[in-house]
Amino acid sequence: MLTKRCGDCCQAKRAELFDIDATKPDGRSAQCKDCRRQRQNRGGYGTCRPRALAELARRHSFEYQHYREQARLELAPNTTPAEVWDQARGRALATLARRHRADWHRYHQQLRAAHPDWPPGRVFYAATAQHRRTHRAELLKLMATYAGARPAGPKLLAKVTYRARRLLQLAHPEEYQALYAAERAKIGNPIRPGARRRAA
Repeated sequence: MLTKRCGDCCQAKRAELFDIDATKPDGRSAQCKDCRRQRQNRGGYGTCRPRALAELARRHSFEYQHYREQARLELAPNTTPAEVWDQARGRALATLARRHRADWHRYHQQLRAAHPDWPPGRVFYAATAQHRRTHRAELLKLMATYAGARPAGPKLLAKVTYRARRLLQLAHPEEYQALYAAERAKIGNPIRPGARRRAA
């Protein structure tokens, strides 16, 4: 088993735990992945990049949805398109509300008694959320029935989202860099003038 010593933590680790770097003699970076992630988080990369990408997706929502559908077809072609799944979700929620109306009223009354200072809208949404959590298995089954295909699981959905945001970032690199710099400035760690900016 090939090992390598990290330049930061000075621990010997498997070579697979280091990023590939063609500029190094052994083909691996001098810093292990864990130390690299910690450094990025200290610099705000772990939080600023997702926020910048989310804002970019909000600004270009139609283009982002196109990339999401493109990523879904590449990574999970047998899953249900988002618009079909949204329609199925609405039908499933309506069916669930009819079947378990007494449960929802009970949750609503409990929340009103426990939080008399809450506005009616907040009580309504909190009761609805609790109702959905209680009958989640039935809700998912109804949604799958109405949609006629399976949804993407959490891990697959994360991959689709990452791919779509990455494609959007590549389509608008200057705007992304500006958003990323603004997020870095918010946490008091601005990008230094002349510093090399990360593209990934």
